[in-house]
Amino acid sequence: MNNSGADAQDVSTILERVLVKALPDLHGYVHRRMAGLLATRESASDLVQSVCGEVVKHLERFEHGGDDEFRHWMFRMADRKIIDRHRYWHAKRRDAARDDQASVGRLGGVDTPSADAIGRETIDRLQHVLEALPTAARDVIVLHRVLGLSHEEIGAVLDLTPAAVRQRLHRALADLAVRLPIDES
Repeated sequence: MNNSGADAQDVSTILERVLVKALPDLHGYVHRRMAGLLATRESASDLVQSVCGEVVKHLERFEHGGDDEFRHWMFRMADRKIIDRHRYWHAKRRDAARDDQASVGRLGGVDTPSADAIGRETIDRLQHVLEALPTAARDVIVLHRVLGLSHEEIGAVLDLTPAAVRQRLHRALADLAVRLPIDES
């Protein structure tokens, strides 16, 4: 935050005013974007608190151009936090699933060792292919298919138009499909 001409107390007062004003909207924003496993593991309030901590920690990165720009910057930080926490919990779930083989691979309700093996292999193959994608492609797939964000919401996160998001998503899914090995058995 550019604080030329303002002392630390003025910056702190401005920050507090903007944060307090934005907190209800930020909480609602985070709550609406939490889905699946993340929503069962963490509260929106905890994520909002973490985002506020990140905002304060990285305040020097923001060139203050007004309250609206600050809110946009803060909401983008919230989106990144949600994506990071979502990835964290899904990685933990994958690790737990590997330890508990009975929880993976139930295909069509069949719980057999071969179904477990096929399920684990499919998940591992998909995870490996997703990790091999370029970051921009992987992020747009996660934002749309995993977090369930609309093209407009993704555009706000990635600073793209909805049309550009659709195009990036289409290309990313095509790239994913080409990279997924076909099981010929």
